Amino acid sequence: MNWPKDLKSKPKKNRFFPIRFGDAVKAVKDLNLIQYDGSRIAIRMENIEDECVNGFPLFDLVPEEELAIFSLSDSLIELAAPNAIMMALTKASKLTVKPKDHIHNSYFSAYINLENTVVIARVDRTCKLKRYRGDDKLKNARYVGSSTNEVVLETFGV
Repeated sequence: MNWPKDLKSKPKKNRFFPIRFGDAVKAVKDLNLIQYDGSRIAIRMENIEDECVNGFPLFDLVPEEELAIFSLSDSLIELAAPNAIMMALTKASKLTVKPKDHIHNSYFSAYINLENTVVIARVDRTCKLKRYRGDDKLKNARYVGSSTNEVVLETFGV
């Protein structure tokens, strides 16, 4: 059996995780977020300090692979964060992504802003392959870049 590779991190100074690791494991099991082989998806707790267009990142959910939970700044209301992440995770777990192949990949991201509004978005990534000559094999083509398209699916208040 292939066990998930979890990453438990401690929050940096002046930051906090919106949910404890044990609560994240329980939520993943309750929402039936599993990998291809039937085991639960991997959970990563990461420290990032970037603010995106939609707000501060809560989590990234790659269906059937992993859940990455991001730390938040102390300037956000700490009481609303656990409720926000549970509501967003419940809604994102019911969504489906486009089928993926070696060029296309999709996942879900959730953001929270200072007005306690949560945004759920689907991120579509496309890799571009280098052109190859007629007698070259496709498997020899190398990736030369990628593009990302983010589509807002749902917005709700906490």
